[in-house]
Amino acid sequence: MDYQFDHILQNQWNTSNHWKSTEHWPDNPTTLSTLCPGRKYKIYFFCNDVDQWKKYPGKKVVLYTDIFSQIRMSLFKRANWFLKSSQTNTKQIIRNILKNNSTNVNNEYIYNKVVPAIEFADQVIKLQDLINNPTDVIDGLMTDTHINFRNHWKSLHPTQLLEKCKL
Repeated sequence: MDYQFDHILQNQWNTSNHWKSTEHWPDNPTTLSTLCPGRKYKIYFFCNDVDQWKKYPGKKVVLYTDIFSQIRMSLFKRANWFLKSSQTNTKQIIRNILKNNSTNVNNEYIYNKVVPAIEFADQVIKLQDLINNPTDVIDGLMTDTHINFRNHWKSLHPTQLLEKCKL
């Protein structure tokens, strides 16, 4: 497993400047059809397509963060809502997200499209918990490679952003 993980790191995480142009999402149909001798699990990736995600076999795990952290991280990476935004409309985009795309769940505002996934999930993990206390969240599965990846991921973000997101 570490070889495959290292391969992903080399191909997608070498530079923070062009991450979107080198991003490769996992091929779920290939994962579904591939035999994995000696493995009890497969991991499928979904982003915002909860209905499709529900159709795949196995345990459903949701990784989420609060809406404010999601906005801050998306803005930093010019991702999702901010991919094509200009400086002049950023504040308006943020206001619209907070007004139209966030939902209060257990006294925490989250992206509203995450709510159906959380309601269906077998396990729900907050990003901050995974980054700050990984062994508490996925005890027994963390290897040195994963810890190194977490440290590398954190190094790609400004300290001030990490602090605001409580990471």
